[in-house]
Amino acid sequence: WVARALQQARSPLTGILHHSDFRPFQSNLMETLRRLSAEYLANVLHHIQVKQASYESRLWQTATMLRSTRRRSLGEIPTLSNPTQFVDDRWKQLEIVVRRAETTTFQEFVEIARNNFVQILYGKPEDMVGIHVISYFLSRTLLSVRDRPGIRPTRETGGERTRQIVERLSGTLPLATHGTLLRAIEHNKSQTFVLGFNQLSTGVFRAIKEFIDSQGQRSERIELLQKFVFPFIPVRDLLKSLRLYHDPELTYTRRVARSFPPGNSAIRVLEEDNHVIAEILPLLQQFLIYQQGLGIAKIGENGYLEPKYLRYVRPDLAVLMQKDLFNTDFDSFLESSTLTPKEKAEFQQEFSKRIIIKNVRAQMWQLLENPISEQVRSFMELALAIKTLQTDRQVVRVGEATVSKSQIAKLGVQVNELLRNVADDSMRQFLITAVQFLMHLPESMEEIPAEVFKALRDVEKILKLEEEALTKPQQKYLIFLFFKIARTAGESG
Repeated sequence: WVARALQQARSPLTGILHHSDFRPFQSNLMETLRRLSAEYLANVLHHIQVKQASYESRLWQTATMLRSTRRRSLGEIPTLSNPTQFVDDRWKQLEIVVRRAETTTFQEFVEIARNNFVQILYGKPEDMVGIHVISYFLSRTLLSVRDRPGIRPTRETGGERTRQIVERLSGTLPLATHGTLLRAIEHNKSQTFVLGFNQLSTGVFRAIKEFIDSQGQRSERIELLQKFVFPFIPVRDLLKSLRLYHDPELTYTRRVARSFPPGNSAIRVLEEDNHVIAEILPLLQQFLIYQQGLGIAKIGENGYLEPKYLRYVRPDLAVLMQKDLFNTDFDSFLESSTLTPKEKAEFQQEFSKRIIIKNVRAQMWQLLENPISEQVRSFMELALAIKTLQTDRQVVRVGEATVSKSQIAKLGVQVNELLRNVADDSMRQFLITAVQFLMHLPESMEEIPAEVFKALRDVEKILKLEEEALTKPQQKYLIFLFFKIARTAGESG
């Protein structure tokens, strides 16, 4: 019965598999082929050729279902009198192909997850920024590993730059309304790889907890998740990225977060999201086991596979199905399994990945912690100072000390010189506009508050830290460590 239960699996439990919904088949394949002997390599390549022919045949069969989903004539275009003409039938056909129909349950969950994601990364409008600002400065400090820019260009055009200074400042802050300053790959590199806070699952666990605790019985809400939500989110990829990259202690996030002012809601929601991971993980792990089609009633206990049967599962799947997702103790796993030397080596390699990534990340932060913390602190002080001064430039209550206009002018010239060497992106435009705003204030104030001078100093510090944070050898060493993490995780493709 054990053999029958394992044979019922819906996806291969051993061998080469498309391991991720977000990695191309070729990338995963090349990571595996490099380790095969000539005999195994020949067999695998033959198998791939057969599977590709089968896939092409099924692709053409699926494509025939889509023929009637295109508007082929003007007569098929919906009219004002009948706006849904032909649309419903086409939509149903598309749902059949992608095997998913929209439900109110799924939409409810997506909205909850989106709100949590946005609040953690960007904070609320009153917070000005969220965790994303850490990722931004990490990305600026690390050398680019691609031939395309990782920083999003400014959204302003030449004509738009003639707007009033105050309006332009609001184009970048708060981040809750402006959005990301990075492209997706740089965001993932900084947050997931370096910071140790998994981007793919950001806000997901708090969203699941919030969904379960809303109206209705807990068991009914969990059943809704299992039927209408979990089948349409990348559960295996989510668990895999958590297993490899997530730092349950949020070690480096908490250190840099000391630079945030007290009461920032992004930090609070992040801590809540991290806290409920242990409670929600079993639901996702048990769904993964169900997704593989395993007969858990015969070979499982408390919703998990019995440890002695994990040896029959691919190592990358087995580590996701063990009761403690973050377990790195291979000896305790070995106690309940009898492995051949080859199997033992494969499992040891999989168990060691998380340890290697953790150690390499610690080496990276020996170089990164001070400059990143200082940049984040200076940016937060600058953002809050501008917010305060912008509220009411005439009656704002500031410190007792004042500075002269000549001091402001001299420092402004120095900062503008530094800005010439900064890449053109949303942050550069924000800093330029901030300097213009601060330089303009003395014209409308009889006494210039010291906060204006301090804010200009913050801009200067941000720019100098970006130039002087790391030497060229240190930057190259960081890239070496980054690629070591990518190679360990099998993400070098």
